[in-house]
Amino acid sequence: MSNLLILLGVEILLFCVCFVFTQQDIMAPSIMMLLVFIFSTLITLLNVEKWKIKYSVEAMLILVLGLFLFCAIDILTKACFKSRQKSLISGENRIIEIDNWKTGFIIFCDIIIVFLVYREVRRIAGTNAYFTNIFYAYRVITSHSSERGLDQYMNGVVAQAMKIVIVSGFIYAFTFVNNVLVNKKKIRKNILYLVPPALLIVMTLITGVRTNVLRLAVFVLIVWYVLLQMKQGWRIKTSWKFVRKLALSVVIILILFTGLQTFLGRTGETDFLSVISNYAGASIQHFNQYIQDPPEPNEVFGQETFTGVWNVLNKLGIVKKSFLAHEEYRYLDNVNFGNVYTFFRRYLQDFGAFGMAIMTIITSFIFSYMYNCKICGKKLTYRRMLTIIEYGYMYYIVAMSSVDNIVHDYLNVGIIIQILLLHAMMWFLFKCKIKYKERICSK
Repeated sequence: MSNLLILLGVEILLFCVCFVFTQQDIMAPSIMMLLVFIFSTLITLLNVEKWKIKYSVEAMLILVLGLFLFCAIDILTKACFKSRQKSLISGENRIIEIDNWKTGFIIFCDIIIVFLVYREVRRIAGTNAYFTNIFYAYRVITSHSSERGLDQYMNGVVAQAMKIVIVSGFIYAFTFVNNVLVNKKKIRKNILYLVPPALLIVMTLITGVRTNVLRLAVFVLIVWYVLLQMKQGWRIKTSWKFVRKLALSVVIILILFTGLQTFLGRTGETDFLSVISNYAGASIQHFNQYIQDPPEPNEVFGQETFTGVWNVLNKLGIVKKSFLAHEEYRYLDNVNFGNVYTFFRRYLQDFGAFGMAIMTIITSFIFSYMYNCKICGKKLTYRRMLTIIEYGYMYYIVAMSSVDNIVHDYLNVGIIIQILLLHAMMWFLFKCKIKYKERICSK
């Protein structure tokens, strides 16, 4: 327990230092990573007796090293680009308007796609009569099985069409946040902008996961903060009022997360503390178990980080084997188990301690560069909207860093298609102008 307390103490110390050097920017990448790690470590401490934890010095030191490097790079990057930021730009209100016919067209397409996804999920779930919950059945068959029959794959066209729902959900969530939460426009005039995000949530739950629901919640929080800063000319310092709102938002998200446990057919304990402990706190202990009892070495380079890349090569016939993104399961006690190991496990398993340090530095720099150079101190433009949406979508990596490293979700061909689709849909919604010429008939 003493090593866990030391870990918590270092995390709090790093938070205080970073909070000063980031000028009280609560959404800076390093600050958010430290906040989620502090939360996870506290949850782990609450379960020390239940899980019979004996935390190793090595696990504690590796986590401290990773956090220190991520924070140091964020602070240094901010310092390098600080001179480029216009700290005195005037705030502005900018309402985003999308033609009703375009919104109607997007909603129509989304509804059709969600229906087709539901049909595919039911079909695939029906190939295994063992499960009673079709959403859980689909999840297990498609995500946890290394050997699937041809009838257990989703139709390729439908699978790709799902990206339309995802992209539209995030674009319209951005628009609603800007108009209603930041610029205080009436909800009833922006109510249609809530439909694509709602359809995204429905589609996500149909597929038996909560990933895009949580990603959307994180996206809304970071976008809300960035747009609010833009409106106020980047003069806002984090206040206790904002911290309370942020804390309330997190509590609501956690309650909803717990409530979906039964709906999605997940087994195990379903009370609030147990669910949150098994997801938010277990990763700290699983990392400790991983350090004490590591698995066999990887079969290929970057097997856990570049899972998506290797699986694409497998589909192209270049390599003979595909790999699951999920790591091995470990027991916390006689009942609870999990397979999440914090942000640092995949890098450590794939590249060793030195490689983990390099990959942590690279990841931190990418986030810090996007935030401090491309977003902070800027005004809202069309190009900036694209950058904020892309950054907000990626920010889930930081928000989930105390639980798992999900960089592998962003290193595949699918994410490239999704980015291209984002740019195409943004052009259609904001740049495409269709004019109708009147035909003049002579008598």
